[in-house]
Amino acid sequence: MEFICENFSDLKQQSQRVEAVLKEYEDLSHMNEVTDEESQVAYYMPHRGVYRPEKATTKLRTVFNASSPTTKGKSLNSIQCNGGMVKE
Repeated sequence: MEFICENFSDLKQQSQRVEAVLKEYEDLSHMNEVTDEESQVAYYMPHRGVYRPEKATTKLRTVFNASSPTTKGKSLNSIQCNGGMVKE
């Protein structure tokens, strides 16, 4: 029983962290709600959270996967223009 309660406590903390990150993204205009009209032409980039409790500043970091193909076989990485090589 104690183990189950600890798991629920951890899930609640993780949920609160994710909500805070999503709110920050919305406040910074990095994301917004998609309307029904916009949903026909939207691209939803797969992402996941990486939680690192030992980090002092960014404990929860969002990692996006722009190489994941859509249903039409294209990824965001594959359709972006290549800026070429950067010379040092």
